[in-house]
Amino acid sequence: MKQTNSAAQRPKRRFNAADAVILILILLVGALLYWAFFGTGTIAGLFGKGEKTVTLEYKVRVEGVLTEFSSRVKAGDVLYQETGKRSIGRVEEGIVVEPYKEEVYISGEYDENGVLISDPAKTGAFLLSEKPGYVTVTIPLSARATEKADGYYVDGCRISFGEELELQFRDFWGRGTVVEVVASEENGGTD
Repeated sequence: MKQTNSAAQRPKRRFNAADAVILILILLVGALLYWAFFGTGTIAGLFGKGEKTVTLEYKVRVEGVLTEFSSRVKAGDVLYQETGKRSIGRVEEGIVVEPYKEEVYISGEYDENGVLISDPAKTGAFLLSEKPGYVTVTIPLSARATEKADGYYVDGCRISFGEELELQFRDFWGRGTVVEVVASEENGGTD
């Protein structure tokens, strides 16, 4: 009886579908464990590595509001994210209403009869001009928020500088931009 242990006679192992399934399962289990211990999973929350509750004070600027609608937002009103009807803050004192300005291109200088008196290529410019009948409203808000790795969330709605929000109050709706965000830790720290 002759035995050979030569590598040339052994069958070669090839990567197949079963190997791919096992590899995918290992990656999924690894991702799940990472999420549970370091992400927003429940185990991370138990060890204080999860989310923190903070008091969030932020301001939203709404531009191009008709003047007659600007008085409809009042301190004490609740703000809702219009797309999901989620409460994302309460209006505080200090609402600021200022004239709405838009950028206008002036192509040249004209005389009192409307005749062009300068070369538009040399004098053309963009200017800020007040638009009559419209205002810009800056609304101060406060809410309890959850601080996550990627920002602050109020009832699942992300609040961060520059974020655009669909707003809805009792008598007013519009689109606004978050222009200021200040967070302070609440007593108790983590959820």
